[in-house]
Amino acid sequence: MPAHAERYAVAHEFLEVTFKLWEGWQEGAVQPDNASGQYFVNEKIKPVNHQGKYFQVQGPLNITRSPQGRPVIIEAGSFR
Repeated sequence: MPAHAERYAVAHEFLEVTFKLWEGWQEGAVQPDNASGQYFVNEKIKPVNHQGKYFQVQGPLNITRSPQGRPVIIEAGSFR
């Protein structure tokens, strides 16, 4: 198992990437227009290109943001 400090560094980077992905779909990005066949406003979808120490992620997510923006984050563990 990695050292305590490294586990926290991995968790920090994981959350950083997660927030970037959640925030990739801005408010109003979904605007369906059946006549034109366009369903999204591309300017409101931000690509993600994260190249970190622990994670390499390209996005955006393939799902839209939830109505509340992002889920609640709960950390389970102990601090020593």
